Amino acid sequence: MSNTFKTVAGDDKTCAHCGSIYSTKIFNAPFKDNDACNCVVCGEVLDKWRSTSIPTYTLKERGPGAPSEA
Repeated sequence: MSNTFKTVAGDDKTCAHCGSIYSTKIFNAPFKDNDACNCVVCGEVLDKWRSTSIPTYTLKERGPGAPSEA
């Protein structure tokens, strides 16, 4: 018998600092993960977790408070 670990879509996540919007996918792992993810736009912590539900984030839209691109 094999285990099947699924990835499901989650709710969009908005950076509290710059307002950038991310799509979310949640991987349900057989182990607990203790980690964090930073916003790729402003560098602030977007999310932290200690769970078997491990999120991944993909930038959809830069927020209105995002620093200018160089």
